[in-house]
Amino acid sequence: MDFAENHARKHNYESVRLDTFSLNKRNHKFYESRGYKRLGDIYFPKQSDAPFYCYELVL
Repeated sequence: MDFAENHARKHNYESVRLDTFSLNKRNHKFYESRGYKRLGDIYFPKQSDAPFYCYELVL
């Protein structure tokens, strides 16, 4: 994550976005501890009935 966030800053990106499986609580805590905010849900019906959560870190 450090590499991706530093790369984004170096190239003047406005934010970093990602998604993670909603049932993966460990990932939620990790991203939120780094300052990412949850934006909403993404559904991939062929993959799972549970959504994926979209997160963003504004740089």
